[in-house]
Amino acid sequence: MKTINVYSFNELSETAKQKAIKDYLNNDNFVYELDFFKDDIENQLKEKNIGMTDLTYSLSYSQGDGLSFSSEFDVAFYVNKCFTELSEKRKSILVDLIHKIESTKNNGHYCYASKKDIEIIPNYNDLSDYKHTNIYKYINKLETYIQDLYMDLCKDFENQGYKEIKYQSSVEYISETLIINEYEFLENGTKI
Repeated sequence: MKTINVYSFNELSETAKQKAIKDYLNNDNFVYELDFFKDDIENQLKEKNIGMTDLTYSLSYSQGDGLSFSSEFDVAFYVNKCFTELSEKRKSILVDLIHKIESTKNNGHYCYASKKDIEIIPNYNDLSDYKHTNIYKYINKLETYIQDLYMDLCKDFENQGYKEIKYQSSVEYISETLIINEYEFLENGTKI
C-alpha cells in the first residue's frame, strides 16, 4: 500500500505554492467573484440620488467592453445641482416640466456606455408654450450635464471593476482563497 502525503497551502514550499497559484488561475472553471459589484455600484448611485434598475458590464479587455446602467435620476436634485444660478421659481418650473431623466444601458452586443443612453422625458408632449423662456436651452444644458455625469460614472465603475479583477488575480488574494477553502495539495502543489 502506497502512502500519499497531503498538504495545506501553508505547508507547501514556495515553489509548490507558486504552482498551486498558477494552476488556480489557469483553471477553466476560474471565475472572478463580482456578485457584490452590482450592489456596490447601486449603493454608490443611491448616494448620488440615482436609482439603478439594471447593470451590464464586460471587463475582459476586449473590443466593446465597458459598463453601462439603466437608472432614473432625481429630477429636482439634478436641476438644483445643474442650475445654481437660477431662481427657485425657474428651477421649480423646470422640475415641473420634466417627467423623468433616465439612462438606458447599452442594449446591443456591447456593454460600453454612450451619451445617447441618457434621455430627458418631458411631462408634456408640446413645450412650444415655453418657447420664449429658453426652456430648450435649459433642457439641453441639463442633458449635457447628466450625459457627462453618466459617462464619468460608467468609466469610474469600469475602473473599479478592473481593479477588483486585478486584485482577485493577485498572489495575496489567491493564497487567501486557497487557505480559506482548505484546499489540499500534493507536495509539488498539485491540488487534490
